[in-house]
Amino acid sequence: LKIVDKNHFAQIVDPQHRIISLVNQCADICERRKEDGYYAAQGVLHRIVDLLVSSKLNEDGTRRVSSAKPRQRKESFSLQVKAYLQEHMHELIRLEDIAQHCHVSVSTLSHRYREICGESPMHTHNNMRMDHAQQLLLLGESVSNIADQLGYSDVYHFSKAFKKHEGVSPTAFLKKYS
Repeated sequence: LKIVDKNHFAQIVDPQHRIISLVNQCADICERRKEDGYYAAQGVLHRIVDLLVSSKLNEDGTRRVSSAKPRQRKESFSLQVKAYLQEHMHELIRLEDIAQHCHVSVSTLSHRYREICGESPMHTHNNMRMDHAQQLLLLGESVSNIADQLGYSDVYHFSKAFKKHEGVSPTAFLKKYS
């Protein structure tokens, strides 16, 4: 699919201003969240590319962005879910929250995400939290501080989840890698 003309320009007709809205959303994410907004910005950029790729070529050579939502590509869907998980890594979330954010049912979310990524969204969320916990431990954060930062109700629940995930307690993990 060729989107640009010989002068490397594309004339896009976007009566609903969907592309500029997404560009503004991406800029806002980058401005507010800096490096923490990487996955969220990637998800938005993928939606922009989806709009451009699904645009229709008019007789006058312009491309028209459809007023209907384009079908989400698999990569875009998984990035959207991962961006949400990353953004809410420090919270306890529910599948319903993710599904609502992605405008799909809980069943669709679970099946589509597992098909693409090979694991459930909640498993990915837990992995993100534990990876972050490992980084914080290695940076010298206390176990109680990490438990608070990651939204665990107390140190006991965090330590239990960490041990289940890593096979060792946070303290043993620290001894092993420091």
